[in-house]
Amino acid sequence: YHTQNEKVDIVKYFMTIESINLNLVNNNGESGFYCACAHGSNENVQTLLSDPRVDITLSSYYNWSPLMIAV
Repeated sequence: YHTQNEKVDIVKYFMTIESINLNLVNNNGESGFYCACAHGSNENVQTLLSDPRVDITLSSYYNWSPLMIAV
């Protein structure tokens, strides 16, 4: 939710917590990075890309990748 609504401050806060799993997915298999790409949240996409813990290759359960959904 926070990645798709430009809540970049909340995303940045979550990223400061080392034990947090930044690759959790929702019921459709969509990660926060996927949702940020899907909703055109450019600032959140850039913020998430800066963290090596974020798996940018995670596809949804429908086999859509973040890159596919962004274009």
